[in-house]
Amino acid sequence: MHGHGLHPQSADLHDLEQQGRDELRPRGSLRRMGTSLSALFTALNLRGVETSARINAAVAAGLGIVIALFFFAAIRYIFHLHVGSSAFYLDPVYNKPTFSAPAVFRGL
Repeated sequence: MHGHGLHPQSADLHDLEQQGRDELRPRGSLRRMGTSLSALFTALNLRGVETSARINAAVAAGLGIVIALFFFAAIRYIFHLHVGSSAFYLDPVYNKPTFSAPAVFRGL
């Protein structure tokens, strides 16, 4: 009897519990392996972040080029319109042959 003050088999259960704890406790090689895996995954994660940042920079540069080409095409279109006068720009708002003030005020 081990003097636990409990049933005589409780000492055996205590010993089994201690053995189980010892088996679950990491040993030196497991600690090294855990540290190595942590370092490996951290390094891979950092490389992934760097790669993602490079890809995002390339996509942003590509979008910048597309936007610049759009503005270039829009400005080129505007300046190459062969318009006789500035009245051309008022035509959608005020077309003298078809304009009717009473129709505008009635909401037609």
